[in-house]
Amino acid sequence: MPNGTPSSLSPGLKPVFIAEKKTRKIKRVQPDIKNSAEYQYYDRVEKIARQKKRWLRKAAKEKYTNPVYFGHQNIPKKRPTHKMKYCWECGIRH
Repeated sequence: MPNGTPSSLSPGLKPVFIAEKKTRKIKRVQPDIKNSAEYQYYDRVEKIARQKKRWLRKAAKEKYTNPVYFGHQNIPKKRPTHKMKYCWECGIRH
């Protein structure tokens, strides 16, 4: 019965399932630019900017802005005039 009617001798046309091929995404590999001169330049610039920011924070402290601290870590004691000592750090008697 070749006319297309199914029977036990000829079961007819089998349905054909075609599976679509899965397409993988192409993994894009970025070039290693960390060793380039341009990357190293920007790395140095950022490092210097961080150092300058740190220095400005430190320079804003009273120790560096107040002239009483001139050359000293702590404010020098105010002694009476007959007990004043010569200071080798700032060259002033106090």
